[in-house]
Amino acid sequence: EGDEPRSLASELGRAVDVLREAKAERSRDSFKRVSEAAVALARRAPPSRAVASRLFVLHCPMAKTYWLQDHDIVANPFFGSSMKSCGSIERTIHALDR
Repeated sequence: EGDEPRSLASELGRAVDVLREAKAERSRDSFKRVSEAAVALARRAPPSRAVASRLFVLHCPMAKTYWLQDHDIVANPFFGSSMKSCGSIERTIHALDR
C-alpha cells in the first residue's frame, strides 16, 4: 500500500538515486522529490530519539515544497544563501520512544 513505511522508504531511496544522477539544472527538482519522500516517511513513521528528538516540517512558498530539519530556525535548502530564511514551520514531528 502506498502509505506504508516500507513503501515510503523505497520511494525515498528511488528519489535519492535520481538526485545522485541529476545534472546541476535538475538537482533542485530532484532534491524536492527527496525532501517530499522524507517528509512523507517521517509523518508515517516518526523517528526514534537516536535520529532526533523532533523534526520540523518546513514549507517554502517559492519552491512550492516541504523539507525536514532538526532545528526550528529556517534554513531553506532550495535557493542557497539568497533565500536561506524563506519558509515557515508547518508541523513538528516528535520522536517515538522505542
